[in-house]
Amino acid sequence: MHGLKSWAVSTTEIDRMAQIRPVVTRVVKFDCGHTIHDEATTEFADEVASFLSQFR
Repeated sequence: MHGLKSWAVSTTEIDRMAQIRPVVTRVVKFDCGHTIHDEATTEFADEVASFLSQFR
């Protein structure tokens, strides 16, 4: 997951990381900074639950 307004890592860097690790799943949260879990709590929880449901 990546917040487009993150101060810690740019979208370019996230895209590069995803290229290096092709099994990476990336979710971009518009209108969020680095602390997605604080800024978009419900959306964050929904995405985590959706991701984890693959492993049941």
